[in-house]
Amino acid sequence: MAPLSRRAPSGWQLQQHLDCVGSPLWHRRDRAGAPSSLRRDGRGGFGQRPPQLADAPHSGADRFVSPPKGLRWKLAAVLTLTAGCLALALGGIDVDVALDAVAGFRAWMLLPMALCYLCAHALRALRLQVLLRGEGDAPPYTRVFSINTVGFLAINVMPLRLGEAVRPYLLWEREGVPLGRALAAILLERLLDLMMLLVMLLGLGFVVGLPAEGLTVEGIDLVSAGQRAVGFAVIVGVVGGIAVVLVGDPALKLIRHLPMGERVAQLAERFIEGLSALARRPLRLLGLVAVSVCIWALTIGGVLSVMAGFDGIPTTISAAWATWTATITGMTLLPTPGFFGAYELFCSRALWLFDVNVDVARAFAILLHLGQLGFTVLIGSLFLVLEGLSLRDLVRPADAKESAANAPAQAAD
Repeated sequence: MAPLSRRAPSGWQLQQHLDCVGSPLWHRRDRAGAPSSLRRDGRGGFGQRPPQLADAPHSGADRFVSPPKGLRWKLAAVLTLTAGCLALALGGIDVDVALDAVAGFRAWMLLPMALCYLCAHALRALRLQVLLRGEGDAPPYTRVFSINTVGFLAINVMPLRLGEAVRPYLLWEREGVPLGRALAAILLERLLDLMMLLVMLLGLGFVVGLPAEGLTVEGIDLVSAGQRAVGFAVIVGVVGGIAVVLVGDPALKLIRHLPMGERVAQLAERFIEGLSALARRPLRLLGLVAVSVCIWALTIGGVLSVMAGFDGIPTTISAAWATWTATITGMTLLPTPGFFGAYELFCSRALWLFDVNVDVARAFAILLHLGQLGFTVLIGSLFLVLEGLSLRDLVRPADAKESAANAPAQAAD
């Protein structure tokens, strides 16, 4: 296995890519001094660089800006929020009852859970590959699966959603996928998932008898709040996307007059290309919707498997539907690091709808979260090694404090 000739970017460095498409990327200079892009055009194997990039030197131009000073306050606020959610979820727990529930858990039920999650992850990689294809070629499925796995690991272990930048960056750096196209594909992926979550929220009242006050968490109706927030995001994504596609160039010209308009317009162009490709291929769009339904069904199946391992917890599709809908809605509204706190709070509260013992519900929420996180970390770590990377490569702060404005820039396409 050929060694990487440069380190992977840090989490802070990757955030620079999300903040602005077309922002400074890695560049080098050839022997004549002319700048040349390090964007991958070849197909590297696990942890391998294409031959034309194998001799790329590591220099000061390969560095990014350090995280801003205000980031520490954001991190402190997020950690405080996490602690608050954990206190609400686990405060006053009867440890003996919770431990008895865990001791009685049928551990072999983790196997069907892992199988469901593995199948769902395989379908996620397939969906992303189709979205990346657009009008051209996409990386091989095995490469998308590997990068997707590392990306989901980063999402779960990196704070402030910095892990979201890992997948588009690795698709560009490892497989030569233009950064704008990779970002647009992941935006479309997220839009499909938001649409599925909205369907789950709207259908919750039909599969579960909700109380008059709804599913309340600290006085807030989670279902109602989730429907409004997710519905707004879906409407903005769908209507905005369609409007930009229909209006076309005039809309892009208007965007370019906004602050950072050129960079946003480049991403919008890739987004338009992706939507246009799907509009011209309705069967492909229907296939993506069907794959998304299967992904969510498999995830609910994994939740149901863990439910079946506990005594005193209903093992019905409606219970699994309600539990996962409440959990993922809470995680979307309160994305704490590793989703700790938010996961346990909303997952356990959903089980109160089914008269599950409070402490048993908390034990279930903790075990389900650890099971899902353990699966993600295990498979993510495996492919992290195969890619020749480490967690330090993903979370290490930038080494230099150079201004991004002084580095050479590369267009997103």
